[in-house]
Amino acid sequence: MMITNTSIPLQRLVSGDTLCIHTFACVGSKPGPSVYLQGNLHGPEILGGALLVRLIEFLSTQPDINGRLTIVPLANPIGVQSQEYGFQFGRWNAQNGKDWNRIFSKKIVLTGHGDSIEQKLASTLQTLANGHDTVLDIHTSGRRSIPHLYVASDSADYFAPLAGRCVLTVDEDDYLNAFDESCVASAVKEGRKTQAATWEAGTHGTIGATELEERFQNLLGFLSSCGVLPAASDFKPAAAVPTFPLKSVRTLYADSSCYIVWVTEPGTTLRAGDIFARAYDPSNGQSSDCFAPYDLFLITQYPLQAVSDGQELAKVVRM
Repeated sequence: MMITNTSIPLQRLVSGDTLCIHTFACVGSKPGPSVYLQGNLHGPEILGGALLVRLIEFLSTQPDINGRLTIVPLANPIGVQSQEYGFQFGRWNAQNGKDWNRIFSKKIVLTGHGDSIEQKLASTLQTLANGHDTVLDIHTSGRRSIPHLYVASDSADYFAPLAGRCVLTVDEDDYLNAFDESCVASAVKEGRKTQAATWEAGTHGTIGATELEERFQNLLGFLSSCGVLPAASDFKPAAAVPTFPLKSVRTLYADSSCYIVWVTEPGTTLRAGDIFARAYDPSNGQSSDCFAPYDLFLITQYPLQAVSDGQELAKVVRM
């Protein structure tokens, strides 16, 4: 299988070096869907990049595919360089605080001299994705998280092999200038249909060998189900998972300053009053239980465990 690697200049640094986006194109000899796969748009969300490199290696051993694939393992070479003292940052542009996944628009805007780096990145990625009938943006979430999917209701079945443990469905009113929804919107303006999703495949800043292999099998299952790869003889359809509207997603906040120690795992359903963590207060030398304020489904635990009153603890669904 012939795979073409192209480097697209993105930003010239003060050193005179240039940051590039590397794209990999794979075109089959048979008709089929056109699929765009992207990872590492946010700096700490590195699992998607490794996952797509794993896919490129796999494709190089295959005789053929149906349709075409465009793969961008590292969508944001600026964000991934945001590192400090052993930790990966880069969800936002460190210079101005802009979220790298809130820079996109409902139509592709071509850029030129004097435009911002956010405009240039958005234009480059949306142009690369344009014309594909399937777009998948691979992200990660928090300190510990179950794999979950953000997708339009009418595309949930299509992306089901990736769903993992939870599906969050979005509608037109949920538009937040994210990459996947912008690809759908720009296709509509051009009179085309594109199915797009954001796949929260794992946890920020880490790549575990077992997790990588599990998500890779999920990805192969998805590419088989949509017709790019031949169906594997041992492929099993994904089991039904809990599905919630995006409007039901909430953030849990600390109600006191403390060290928070989790006693529940992501993927747990809690009833109002159930214990989800224990709080250790350094100001009085005492600990206490943390209780669910309402019935909820725990999706993601956020990284900080030394928290002040009002800081984020977790992403949950209010049930």
